[in-house]
Amino acid sequence: KTGVFGQKSIDAIAANPLENNTLGKNDFTLDLYNWHDFADAIKVKLDSIYPTNIPPIISHKWFPAAHLDFYLAKPNKLDFYCLGEIQDIHQYLYLNKLRHYNVNNIKLCYIALSTQFKDPLYLKNEFPKQKLEAIIPQYRGGKIVRIAYLYTLTLSKGPF
Repeated sequence: KTGVFGQKSIDAIAANPLENNTLGKNDFTLDLYNWHDFADAIKVKLDSIYPTNIPPIISHKWFPAAHLDFYLAKPNKLDFYCLGEIQDIHQYLYLNKLRHYNVNNIKLCYIALSTQFKDPLYLKNEFPKQKLEAIIPQYRGGKIVRIAYLYTLTLSKGPF
């Protein structure tokens, strides 16, 4: 299925979401583009997935973590952490400590963007149950230019 300008429609992307996990990767203008609206769209989806309590949000790298933190987590008073290697998380090593990251969190919401996608499988030992909950497109000029992937990561082997 194609949409505007012959581009894949969101339905086609949803049918095979990880096929588009590099969308916008080389577009540096997305670093500054419309984060307020994109964060609002992510928040709406988080509220529908987790109607009673949004779990702590995590990302894998300081960038885009800083944007997700500033535009999504802080204004909505959500817990946010960055988990990964020190060379990837930079100052979040210290921010995680200041924010009292709890290594015993039962459930987390992992957000990966297509511009810097990393599959949450790197956290499989700590969070064996991983489920792709949603994909959220970001549009510019009627075209999908970036996708946010929302995963629930759970410690337990039980249902989400």
